[in-house]
Amino acid sequence: MPDNTSYRKLFGLEPNYYGKAVMTHIAPLNIAAYDHYVEELQLTGYSPNTIRTYSIEFVQLLKLLKDNPVEQMTAENLRSYILYCIRSLKLSENLIYSRLNALKFYIEQVLHYENFFMEIPRPKKPGTLPDALLVFEMKKCSGWLNTI
Repeated sequence: MPDNTSYRKLFGLEPNYYGKAVMTHIAPLNIAAYDHYVEELQLTGYSPNTIRTYSIEFVQLLKLLKDNPVEQMTAENLRSYILYCIRSLKLSENLIYSRLNALKFYIEQVLHYENFFMEIPRPKKPGTLPDALLVFEMKKCSGWLNTI
């Protein structure tokens, strides 16, 4: 029987944040940082979905760092990483926000660095226009307005 989220829920088991595929992409010197990160998320009381999302986003950074210790990352390194995500990976604003939030948790709550994110602006969320009304919808609304 495969180990997946639905079976874990069915049998009342803890969610698995480690998957074999994930751990093969993390350099051995960063595995302890990943473990500590997931533990802090659990201790803080984040939901299983948030823990899964944040841990996936954190792994994306760890994969790029390769044999560089994540604890030694600077604000400039993080800025370069976010620019890489925007320019090369062409990630959406929502995904960039998700990555930033996951990394912000690690840096502020796990490493306890203060003001680390002061130098890293968040991308502007695109404004969306309201849906246009069709002509028959406008007529329907105008008829309703005439009854007031």
